[in-house]
Amino acid sequence: MPTFAANWLLPRLVEGRARLGGIEIELETSGDLTDLQARPDLDCAIRLGRGPWPGLVSQHFLPVEAYPVASPDFLAGKRRLRGPQDLGRHTLIGSNHQPDFWPEWFRRTGVPFGDGPYKSFDNLQLVYEAAAARLGIAIGLDPLVRPYLASGRLVRVWPAEVTLSRSFHLVRRADRATDRSFGIFRDWLFGEAGSVAFS
Repeated sequence: MPTFAANWLLPRLVEGRARLGGIEIELETSGDLTDLQARPDLDCAIRLGRGPWPGLVSQHFLPVEAYPVASPDFLAGKRRLRGPQDLGRHTLIGSNHQPDFWPEWFRRTGVPFGDGPYKSFDNLQLVYEAAAARLGIAIGLDPLVRPYLASGRLVRVWPAEVTLSRSFHLVRRADRATDRSFGIFRDWLFGEAGSVAFS
């Protein structure tokens, strides 16, 4: 995902070059699912989903917590939002590549997903930019939304969060042997996520 690469992976690659043992990492991003069987030039991929994927070895390394986020100015100009049931009065912003984020968030909070105003964009970066521009309330995916929270452009609407059924996975073809460079990258990636990698 381009948003994952820009907001989570790339900053860590820049800071973690010394621990990567001098191996060169080349990134290719896409909002679409890449067929690794048809791309022998790719060593691995990072996918957001439930897994498993046929013909691939997948390792979960990063869970996804979700919570509503909005511009501080947007919230200041609205009536107090006391809970999820109040979201129906506002425009919700989500991704058309992953349309299930909002519905799952509502299911896990026990509130029906209504038919109120909804805006959809083709990547999460645009979702967060739209929320920062005060167009509505976005579904914030931690860790992808963290840079927006750190800068103050977006704030959490409530402290509560839910863990989504989708998470980030490192995937590779099952018929492809791994080498030392892949092992270094995998161990570094899992270390950054605070997870444990298994060979």
